[in-house]
Amino acid sequence: MRFEKKLDIPRVGDRGVVADESAEIILIAPGPNLVTGILGRGAVHVRCFASVADFDAWRARTSTRGCLADLIEQLTSDRDATVGPVPASLQLALGWLGGQERVPPLKVFAEAACARRSFFRLWSRSMRERPGRFLDHLRALHAQELLAHGATVEDALGGTGCRSLTALHRLLERWH
Repeated sequence: MRFEKKLDIPRVGDRGVVADESAEIILIAPGPNLVTGILGRGAVHVRCFASVADFDAWRARTSTRGCLADLIEQLTSDRDATVGPVPASLQLALGWLGGQERVPPLKVFAEAACARRSFFRLWSRSMRERPGRFLDHLRALHAQELLAHGATVEDALGGTGCRSLTALHRLLERWH
């Protein structure tokens, strides 16, 4: 038995307290119904499981779907993808992105490894494709992979950040 809830808990980062849309709290509690009354509504995503076995079963189901690393490797391995060597902080940001379950908004991705302004300068010096376009391409590949592996349309919408079926359809048409 599991349920999901959102909490309004800010994250403390190197730039002070910030809300992180991709943060999740995993809670294992014997009485999830009691926990729902305590949690309330908020901005941080909370996954609650009745037992460790339920958590392990969920983790086994989602671990093969969520990783973006192979798709990022596919996008960056092309000779024409980079202009020059990729700086360490940009490699760090791409590594962080590879471990995400969903494709984050550009603002979140840009702040993953360095200041946003530095990120955009580094990106333009080393990558041919604009970062927003790169993320759109990644979203399209991720959606295509999710749907090919039997995910629901709702899972594909959540994994790509698209807000509607029409937006997902446009994204897939643009890239494939």
